[in-house]
Amino acid sequence: WVQVRSRRDAYEGHVPRKSLSGSTGTATHRVSARLALVYSEPDFTCPVTLTLSLGSDLRITETRQSTRPRSPAIEMGRLQDGRGWIPMQHVSPVDALASSPSDTARRFLGTPYLYGGRSALGIDCSALVQLSWFMAGRSLPRDTRDQITSDQLDTLPPCSLADIPKEALILIPGHVLISTGGGQAIHADGISFSVVGETIEAALAKRGVAAETLTIRMPRQT
Repeated sequence: WVQVRSRRDAYEGHVPRKSLSGSTGTATHRVSARLALVYSEPDFTCPVTLTLSLGSDLRITETRQSTRPRSPAIEMGRLQDGRGWIPMQHVSPVDALASSPSDTARRFLGTPYLYGGRSALGIDCSALVQLSWFMAGRSLPRDTRDQITSDQLDTLPPCSLADIPKEALILIPGHVLISTGGGQAIHADGISFSVVGETIEAALAKRGVAAETLTIRMPRQT
């Protein structure tokens, strides 16, 4: 294992040395599916070499049509690092941005809660918010403690739960939700151990938190 630091948010952790490869250059595409499979050849019946989660950046160097008898043609893209081919319908140009962070978060409903996780295989509350906003082109801190203090976000005036704006971060000590509007929110819930959508009131009640103690923040306009 080796200690690494993410270029995206300076987050540190450990990964198996064998999972690292050399620089692949500037990314051309980003995984836009919740999960995407990479195949050894441009043929969906070949072995899977890699599983990638939404938000993974890739450099695709060529595309090829995969055709099989009685099957529709599928455009496959080759990864520059040689690890295989990915269906092009599971990626988007790297500069294509999602319009709604909360809609991105909704795609993770049912995903297992995993402390420290940041993928469709397992994710925690602050990573769900960070990744959802990343797909919309905004870089937010990785941890809740930093999301509540970062000058990348503005703190909004207190309001009723029903009036919390869609996309806003709803922060309480050690936890964060993303508002979907109308008093509803989505969050990676360490109590139910999955990503859930529920009323903000219900999410607070099971944590014994009063609505008056919320901090509501929105990424600063650029």
